[in-house]
Amino acid sequence: MADTSALIPPSALKRFLAANRWSIIEDHANEWEIWRPPQDLKSLAVTLLFDDEYVDYTARLHEANDIIMQAYHMGSIELSEKITSLSADLFFFRIVQDSRDGTIPFKQAQRALESIATMVRAAATTAVNPNHSHRGRRPSEVDQFIAEDLRLGHTKKGSFVVTAAARFDPEEIAPAPMQTNVPVSAGPSPFSRRVMTVFSRGLEAARAMAVDEESVLGAVEQGLSLELAEALERISDEVGLQTIEVSFDWSEAVPKSTSTPELVRFDRAALDSLPRVTEQLQERRVPEVVEVIGQVTGLSRRGADDDTAASGEVTITGELGGQVRKVVVELDGEAHEYAIRAYRERFPIIVSGELVKRRSWRLEGYVAMDVEAARLMATRHRQAGELADSPPDFEPSSDEEGGGTTA
Repeated sequence: MADTSALIPPSALKRFLAANRWSIIEDHANEWEIWRPPQDLKSLAVTLLFDDEYVDYTARLHEANDIIMQAYHMGSIELSEKITSLSADLFFFRIVQDSRDGTIPFKQAQRALESIATMVRAAATTAVNPNHSHRGRRPSEVDQFIAEDLRLGHTKKGSFVVTAAARFDPEEIAPAPMQTNVPVSAGPSPFSRRVMTVFSRGLEAARAMAVDEESVLGAVEQGLSLELAEALERISDEVGLQTIEVSFDWSEAVPKSTSTPELVRFDRAALDSLPRVTEQLQERRVPEVVEVIGQVTGLSRRGADDDTAASGEVTITGELGGQVRKVVVELDGEAHEYAIRAYRERFPIIVSGELVKRRSWRLEGYVAMDVEAARLMATRHRQAGELADSPPDFEPSSDEEGGGTTA
């Protein structure tokens, strides 16, 4: 049998046809299939042979590859990338540099690959735990992703381009619809997609910080870490480097967020500002205990029995890191009573605790309210005739009891 190693195998072609609305019009027990193109595509039918014992197996495989490439105006590498993207997200890291032939020194390429791997590892770490220090032992999911699911792909034309695939675990994604254009149902994103989302948003946040469009806190919220920024800076610190472009080809097997960038471009001005970005991230030290001053904008009790009625989650809207944000804190006893009063009578309170980011910003650890300040504010309101002499009993409305703590 002739060598077919340069051809895309029939099983991979089948995935591509199924994902692009082709339909099977005839088949025979895992030996061969005939696929018909969708009505809006001018193409011949494609015959796929799965049994390589057929005399015309090689000829049919050549024919199938050629028909599909002609129908979609693709070369073999581009078609291979499209097929890979059905079960993986792809990214292309392009380095544009002063060079007569588009090449870069071997040592520089080696450093670039190491830095790209470091950036993806940082994104994977953030995807598992946004509060991770990026030092010491990593979560097991990170090591497994780097070892098994992050793959180098075909190189592309255009300066120095690294192509990588973040493969999905087949158990994490629903099978693609075979013969219809049914949208993929939404569900929990595969870990690889979460990593690539953090990676793309982190890069965009670094670019935005470099051109003064994003604060440090906002960039960290988007997924930027010091480790990612330092690795990016190492790539940029090369003689003759002009621009860095990172583009993403998101797999259609998993729904994509509309806020996820498809292209992040660092021009020379942005690259020159990366040292300032890393310096700001190095200087950023979230205090172990922060103080938040603001209005109570949400209340949510644990339950209605006597043991838990005097405690609950409180949402405070106040300034944090130079921006107005919502912070959730759990209070009980007298502090909870004053939070209720502050919510109803709209006076500010002061709460301190350890700031952490989970689904929302929260104060945890040793949490304390400045009760004396709250008492003073309550007294001033009472003296102004705006409050009753004693705190009212808390009987939350359905709005207060439900989603009041959404941050």
